[in-house]
Amino acid sequence: MRKVIFFFIVSLCGVYTLPAQNWQEEIFKKTLEVVHEKSKKECYKGQIMKNERDGMGLLKMRDGTLYVGDFYKGRISGIGMLLVPDGNYVSYCDSCTVYIGNYHNGKKSGIGTCYARNGDVVYSGKFIEDKPIESYPSTDDYSFRYFSLIKDDGQNMFVGEIYDGQLNGFGLIIGKNGDLYMGNFKNGLKNGIGLYLKYDAEWEILNYKENNYSVISSSGKYRSAEAELKQGKKQIRGIMLENLSAVVTSATQLVSSIQNNKPENNSVELSNSGNINTSYNNISSTKSPADSRNPASAGTALSTDRNIYSKYETQLIQMRTYPERYPNYASEYKNISSKMQQIRAKWQSRGYTITKSPYEGNLQ
Repeated sequence: MRKVIFFFIVSLCGVYTLPAQNWQEEIFKKTLEVVHEKSKKECYKGQIMKNERDGMGLLKMRDGTLYVGDFYKGRISGIGMLLVPDGNYVSYCDSCTVYIGNYHNGKKSGIGTCYARNGDVVYSGKFIEDKPIESYPSTDDYSFRYFSLIKDDGQNMFVGEIYDGQLNGFGLIIGKNGDLYMGNFKNGLKNGIGLYLKYDAEWEILNYKENNYSVISSSGKYRSAEAELKQGKKQIRGIMLENLSAVVTSATQLVSSIQNNKPENNSVELSNSGNINTSYNNISSTKSPADSRNPASAGTALSTDRNIYSKYETQLIQMRTYPERYPNYASEYKNISSKMQQIRAKWQSRGYTITKSPYEGNLQ
């Protein structure tokens, strides 16, 4: 199924006519059989970080509205597609049944496009606080651009934007078996970062360039990283308890020695300056977390910085894929690269290694 989704081919004979009612239910029914979260109000399938929706995913709301796209700290934020059920319109957008564009904290914000039920563009422009701020509906000619559903011979479905007769813009490929791919398309090919969400709720983040892709992350890798982090925390707690026990034991011996006026040579010395120097053999024989240079021994700090470094890398990939979205592309790219270099340098000075990203400092 993965191969089918990755190499989806569109033909004009595959144009799919919208069902009369509840077409979202029909198309996403199989995909939503297995989800990560389910309640009376909504169900969610996608990336979850630190027990919050974070990344890309699919959300079905109580009224049947479907959102597919980016989430940040539990809120709809980023780029996504909103599909409302029959008889409803997208908020503040008359005649609009599909919205594709930017969101911020659950509201339409930035650039977006509204599509009517027949796929025609109703409005394309800027939004602020969920509302269009330019002339609505748009008066420009968008006949070359529309929203459509397309089936291939294997009954796999494309749902998304068409421009000049090809897949261009944001879109989904929904497999007959419930697998789903969401991301951007350019001239009929997948382009940039996208999410491959399997029927069983496992996922992979992919980066496409001319229909060739690399795997950036996956649910399996994320679970492994979480397990490593938890193990690291356990090791740190163990080391702290061992050291605390050693300090308490030595302190008890020191107090007892002073009270008996019998200093022990191997534990207390009076220096020439009159200061007391203590030498706890049982502590010095215990390795400190930094001695082994095991990533787990660095605790959460190293893991946190690695995650931050990885997020910076993802930002650079997005900037290189869509440079037109960044008015100050060069300065922003250099600024992020500088932060990445600082993170690596900091941990290198501490004896640890963070592998350098090929995108760091590689400005195009």
